[in-house]
Parts: sequence; structure tokens; C-alpha cells
Amino acid sequence: MNIYSLFKHILIDIIDIFCLAEKLFDLNTYEFLKKKLIMDNFSKLSFYDYHLPQNLIAERPTTERHNSRLLVYDQRNDSVTHTSFFEITKFLSPKMLLVLNNTRVLKARLVGNKYSKGVFGGKCELLIVDPPSLHSQENKNIFKVLIKCRGVKKIGDEYLLADQKYIAKIIHILNDNDNDSGSSGLFDVEFYEYKSMLIQNYLQVQDMLNDYGLVPIPKYIRKGESDFQDSQDYQTVFSSTEKKNLCSIAAPTAGLHFSEKILNTITRSNIELAHVTLHVGIATFLPVRTENILDHKMHKEKFFIAEDSLKKIEKYNENIVAVGTTSLRVLESKIRNECFKANTFYDTDIFIYPGKEITTIKGLITNFHLPKSTLIMLVSALIGREKTLEIYAEAIKEKYRFFSYGDAMLVIRKNFPLD
Repeated sequence: MNIYSLFKHILIDIIDIFCLAEKLFDLNTYEFLKKKLIMDNFSKLSFYDYHLPQNLIAERPTTERHNSRLLVYDQRNDSVTHTSFFEITKFLSPKMLLVLNNTRVLKARLVGNKYSKGVFGGKCELLIVDPPSLHSQENKNIFKVLIKCRGVKKIGDEYLLADQKYIAKIIHILNDNDNDSGSSGLFDVEFYEYKSMLIQNYLQVQDMLNDYGLVPIPKYIRKGESDFQDSQDYQTVFSSTEKKNLCSIAAPTAGLHFSEKILNTITRSNIELAHVTLHVGIATFLPVRTENILDHKMHKEKFFIAEDSLKKIEKYNENIVAVGTTSLRVLESKIRNECFKANTFYDTDIFIYPGKEITTIKGLITNFHLPKSTLIMLVSALIGREKTLEIYAEAIKEKYRFFSYGDAMLVIRKNFPLD
């Protein structure tokens, strides 16, 4: 932290003291001054931008998951090492616990056509963002869906899907930011069987997705057009097959580097594993649209820790390496909940950016993330924005593969235990 940044933090603390003790400012004035002071330091969205050559976006994973490349950044001596993911145990300690997100990706993408009074319209694409298996009995027939289709969308619009077997009908507009652009807006919809027009409950929609849904790979991978290979590649080998875990609309991508072989190697190295569950939703991948990142609002995602995993996490305390940003967000959400209980689903909208303290881990395994994303902001909270962009620049120079199917990065923090 340079002197200018340190001065700002001190000044912010002084404002906090005056606001609480002397009440010199009303709340609105306080928030304005605080935002103004830190805006130049880390909160401009443009500060998290970088240029990535198109050819470095990975369209497929490596043939063997563990053969992806690994960039190791050791904060203890400010060093960078280039190696293979298969060598990761050389950089870990038997004193550590690896925490992995075992959620499973739902085939949540549906394609079809706009439909009106028996007439077919333009192509459409729907992405279900609240998984059927998590539905409450009160809202079991209503689903939050991102709809991509040309034309202004309105209540009552219908879309014919799944080989013309089902209809989705808009019943409420939640957020149609993009209007006529053909981009996605968020809506409440009901699903009907086309011929009988019988409304479909959450169990029937689950079956529809199993039969006709597509794996929702990101748009930067082959324009989002998934195939059978993605149904295998875009799942972690340790993802749980229980129905309650078939809920994510994106993979926890740091976990994609783990093969059964590398997991066995980790176990033989006396490094213990624990699984948590965070169902990846739109909060993880929606773009930040506010120039001041402090104005960005995260959507809620559900997370869960089983009793055996919770015991391990508490046993190892902070001697933990999180596998992926979602696992880290689970740990940070858990520690902020004084009444946390195992085997219970909780909501989290935690947003981790520079200035937010990370106290639950000593290391992080992660991918190389999109510019201006909440994920690169999280990494910046861990090692600093400037250092993050410096490392990304080196990864680009060394021709690492980026994003979901790309290579990996291991961050070793200053308090990481020595062998």
C-alpha cells in the first residue's frame, strides 16, 4: 500500500469516528464522502479492465484435466512460478485443508421460437436461473428465467421450446434492461405442456430440462453452443449427483482441473479434502454495469455445508486453501453468520472487492477471470489490484489459456504455513 492509499484509509477512519461520535455528517453525506475518497483508489470499474487476445480464450479443456498449466504466485516472497496443475501438491502442505464446491451444473438452457396465436416468430433462448429442485411449495410453478430474443418483451409473451413440446409464458417482468437489443432480460415465467396447456410444476420442469436442456456454457466459448462433450467437461469429477446439488447454471471452474488421479495424489500427500456447496447463479457471472463498483448489487445464491465438512473446516481453522471463488465465498459467508448451522441452506449475496478483509483462507486456487468481473475483483481483494493485473499480464505474455476451460492460478498468501 503506497503512502497516498494509506492516507486515504486513515482519512476514511477519521470520518467514521466523526460520524459515530460527533455526528457531524448525516448518513447520506457520510456515504458520499467515503465513496468519493476511495473512488480513485479501487472502485472504478475501469480499473479492473485488461486486454486479452481472442486466441487465449480456451474453447475446450486440456485432454487430461490435470495437464492444464498452473501459475503459482507466492506472496511470501513475491515470486511467480510456471508449472503444471499436476504438480500442485508440491506447493501445498499436509497441514492444509482443501475446500471444494461440489455443486453440479444443471442443463438449464432451452432454445425455441417466439410464439403467438399459432404463428412462429424469431429464435429465442431461455436460461432458468432458479433451479427446480430448490423451489418452495409456494412458488413451485413460477421460474426466474433470462430470455434472449429480439423485440420488446411484455407480460403474456409466449415461447415454444423443447421440440415444440412446451411453452414458456411471461407473467412478470423483473428486469428487461436490454429491451429490443436481443440481449437477455430477467422474467418470471410459467411453463405449459403445448398440447394440453397443463401448467408444469417444478418436478415436471426438472424432467423437461433433463430431456431437452442444454449445458449452459458461457457465451465466450463457441458462442454458448454446447455439445455432448461439454456435458462431461463442464462438470467437476467430484460434483454430487444428489438432486439437491443439480442446481448450478455455471461450473465452479477452478474445480475442473481436478481429475481422479490428482485427487488420489492429494490424498496420498496427506492433504485433507472437504466439500461445500454453493449453487452458482447469475450473481457469479452477470457483468458489473456500474462505473463505481460499490454500487453493484449481487444476486443471492444458496450455499450449504454438511456436518462432516463443517467439522473439518473448524478443525483446520484458517489453514485452508479454497478451490475457486465460490468456495471462498461460502467460507466468508459462513464466518459472517454467528448462528450458522450445518446441513442448512443459506442465502448469500457477498461481494468481495479490495478493502474487504478475507480471513478464512491461506491460499486460493482459481482460474484467470474476465475483465471487470466480480471474480477479478475478489482476486484483487486477496493480493491487490495492481498485483493481480501484473500477474495477468505475465500470464498473457506466457500464453496461458483464460476463463472457464483455461489454465489455473494458485495464490499463496503471506501467512501460508512453511513445510
